[in-house]
Amino acid sequence: MMPNRPIMRALTWTVLLAFCVLSIATVRAAETAAPQPPAQPPPSTSTYQAVLNQGFEVKNVFLISADASTRLTGSIQQETVMVTLQKGAVTATCWVLFSAWNQQSLEGSGTTCNVLH
Repeated sequence: MMPNRPIMRALTWTVLLAFCVLSIATVRAAETAAPQPPAQPPPSTSTYQAVLNQGFEVKNVFLISADASTRLTGSIQQETVMVTLQKGAVTATCWVLFSAWNQQSLEGSGTTCNVLH
């Protein structure tokens, strides 16, 4: 026994309409941009002692010779100590003159730190 033609035609149109709606929804979902992660704020600057007082832990210490510092910057530089610190997901990089590092006089000039949030 053959199904009724109007019922088959209505069923065909229903399936076709459902397919079109699903296709349009899929295309719109693909066109919608994925949410972007929040932009990180620019690094802030601080001093070595202030970063330590905030609870940062020293992770690495590097001595950069005067020759290497001069080559990198293009101007005559003193020996420098680069200190990397971390507190949770926040990191800091401090540049301390070796003479200040050696004398533990870390509040003077030459103790700039960049803190990345």
